[in-house]
Amino acid sequence: MDMPDVEIIHQSLMLSWVKRLLQGDAQQTWKIIPWEILKGVGSSLIFHSNYCIKKLAFVPELEFYYDLIKCWQLIVSKQEVPFLEQVIWNNKNICIQNKTIYFDSFYKNGIIFVEEVYYTRIIPF
Repeated sequence: MDMPDVEIIHQSLMLSWVKRLLQGDAQQTWKIIPWEILKGVGSSLIFHSNYCIKKLAFVPELEFYYDLIKCWQLIVSKQEVPFLEQVIWNNKNICIQNKTIYFDSFYKNGIIFVEEVYYTRIIPF
């Protein structure tokens, strides 16, 4: 009889936690602690970002949440999203000193995607 791959089981459990965190009301009582721990990367925003865990400027100190975003990175890295449609914050392609950026005040003011700050100048002929 084949033994199940423990790493695959661990990853599936981590991904089920992400699913629970993202579903329903973000203000549910049990979500307060996870969102507080992940606020350095924008709380739920990290799960919509094109990030690389090695480049994150902020990494959760608790191993569970580190593993959570590490497992989610496996999913994100397989997605093809046009650059202008990607989230700016925690984006592995937008770095300062090889670390991703997250500015909470910009995010709270609605600046989320690259296309919102990318200026395309069209010169009529």
